[in-house]
Amino acid sequence: MGSPPDGPGPPALTGRADLTGPAERVAEEGAAVWLVDVVGRIDHRAPLVGGPVAVCAAAYTRFVRHRGSALAGGLAYFGLLSLVPSLVSLGVLVALLVDPARFVADLRALLVDRPDIEAALDSMLDELAGTSDVSLATIGMTGLLSLAISLYAASRFVYVGRQVLDVALELEPTAPSMLSRLVAIGITLLAQIAIVVGVLVLALVPRVFQALGLPADLSLSVRLLTGPIAAALVYVLLTAAMRFGVQPRRVVGWWNVGALAGTVLIVGGTIGLQRYLAWSVTYSQVLAVLGGVVALVIWLYVVGVAIVGAAELEGVRIGIRRRDVPRPDVPTPG
Repeated sequence: MGSPPDGPGPPALTGRADLTGPAERVAEEGAAVWLVDVVGRIDHRAPLVGGPVAVCAAAYTRFVRHRGSALAGGLAYFGLLSLVPSLVSLGVLVALLVDPARFVADLRALLVDRPDIEAALDSMLDELAGTSDVSLATIGMTGLLSLAISLYAASRFVYVGRQVLDVALELEPTAPSMLSRLVAIGITLLAQIAIVVGVLVLALVPRVFQALGLPADLSLSVRLLTGPIAAALVYVLLTAAMRFGVQPRRVVGWWNVGALAGTVLIVGGTIGLQRYLAWSVTYSQVLAVLGGVVALVIWLYVVGVAIVGAAELEGVRIGIRRRDVPRPDVPTPG
């Protein structure tokens, strides 16, 4: 037998009790032996790379263990289920807050470069434009009750999303309560008000430029910034959901890798789906009138995967440990 080579060799990864560092972290999540072995060898040869690779491998393993695809599918289902009541409550809010005809005109102006989206919303926008202005004094109890019911139905996505975050961040599941439902309704209401305000602000910018006599190129440049602004908004929303949507609060910082990865997935998935629908010759022919619905479901699933994946990745990165495995330094009850 030859003499062993000089210097320390790769770590022995056949016995998991002997694992240390990044490989131990991946093994704790229940990763396959081959994945633990790969992470251990990468960490042995390139310690600077081993840590980030271990975080990604542990997050992937946690995503699989939590059945992240099923969680994302549940979010997509409740997102689709919440769509119609969301449109109903949004229409009532528009009628309460602004002139519906002006709001629809502003929204159509913003969608001038996206005729596909405008065509999908055309019937709803026409109906909304024909709505008369209302106020809290004239809407009546029936209208307020209709608004409350539609907001409750629309809030199911938010409510289920908070439960999904509890699972992804290894938190103890909490029993449903009236307070959690009211919080979900409040978040939904604020989000819809923000949509109305956002449309009005974006439509107001070109008018302000025109009133000030600024060149049209400047207005075009501002419109080109809507993409980066939308991506930044997605990042903020993902971070806010992980920061305030679970207990304990503020565990996730405003700067976090999970929300960044989720934003990249949502933006990339949205662009990729748009390109596929634009280039595909057979998609609209095969699915006919259901094509738009199927595309929406696919997009909602991508959003669901991004939400779950962002929480899994950030939970591993900040050191939230697997809750169903007792820690050596924590006494086991009983």
